[in-house]
Amino acid sequence: AFFPESPYDAIMAAQEIQKDVRAYNTEFPGKIPLEFGLGVHQGEVILGTVGDRERIDATVVAQSVNLAVMLERISKQVNAGLLVSDEVYQKLPMETARNSRWLGNFETRGKKNGVQVYEIFNTDLDPLREHKWKTSKIFETAIRKYQQEELLEANADFDTIYQENKDDGPTYWWLHRIDKEIVEPDEIDPNLNRKMIRLKKR
Repeated sequence: AFFPESPYDAIMAAQEIQKDVRAYNTEFPGKIPLEFGLGVHQGEVILGTVGDRERIDATVVAQSVNLAVMLERISKQVNAGLLVSDEVYQKLPMETARNSRWLGNFETRGKKNGVQVYEIFNTDLDPLREHKWKTSKIFETAIRKYQQEELLEANADFDTIYQENKDDGPTYWWLHRIDKEIVEPDEIDPNLNRKMIRLKKR
């Protein structure tokens, strides 16, 4: 979706989708619950239309679009509902920024230094939201320890967070990633850059 006025409009729309999906899952508990992830980024785009009198389609082309798609992809891999780029995070209202946490720096095409990714969790159910808010500092510290090659220390921090609430998807993702590096060191890519996360190809 395209929101020309403000990235916060996209965030509010995403949060309404989250609420509606949660209401649907609650209304139909016997069905397989719907799950999804959303990504929001801000930037310039090229907007155009193609077609003829019978049919006209609109399309948006830009690196900004690619980054938004990448954020959505990350959200599915780390099991997070809503992710935003640093460009969006820096413009968040204080209350929304308060209910967010840094997930790390991720590799992407067109960005030499990667993209800083943040999770917005203020529409999570109360126990999970409170857990993420309470542990956000140790969570971000654990990521920095990982970047500094302190795997055992980072692993211990993430395990502490995960034991407090096992519904914390991004914490589980980080814990699983570090566990694998500790247990299977021979499988580690020799070109691994722990300061910029490379996603698995799917």
